[in-house]
Amino acid sequence: MLSVNISPSDLMIQNLTPGTTADSNNITVSVATNAAYGYTLSAIMNGNNSNLTHNNGTNVFSSIATDVDLSDLENSEDTNIWGYSYKDNTVASPAWSNYNGLSSSDSTALINTNSNVSSNLDFKIAAKASNTQASGTYNGVINFTAVSNIAPMSLLDSFIASDAEQLNGYFKMQD
Repeated sequence: MLSVNISPSDLMIQNLTPGTTADSNNITVSVATNAAYGYTLSAIMNGNNSNLTHNNGTNVFSSIATDVDLSDLENSEDTNIWGYSYKDNTVASPAWSNYNGLSSSDSTALINTNSNVSSNLDFKIAAKASNTQASGTYNGVINFTAVSNIAPMSLLDSFIASDAEQLNGYFKMQD
């Protein structure tokens, strides 16, 4: 059994003033499992790009580069950008992560655990706008995915499962 619950379901940034950075509300992503080897919780942007797009279809907020923290977002000369941050509540003294960019092509692992303990994390986004950015509603969809981790496999079992061939009782280095 593996289940994911997101509450509330929408992230909204209100009162974004040009030239400043504003945070959204927090959502909580909860995962419950009885998977013997734990799970991985990941996030990815849904669609062809990682932008937040205005209802007019023209104006966008671009996802910031990986490993950019909030102070860099605030001090950046770039505008019309956004990023995400999360707080893993499964660790002692949880803290908010740096703001990072979220891709539409590669999932980003947020939690990877080898236990079957249920957990949750808090998730939010932030954005910085220019004076010329169109006001209004910008949309994007973030998909959260939880996948059960598979049972660990010995090296011998891995070779056998991959149909590797033996030569004189040994597997070839290339296998």
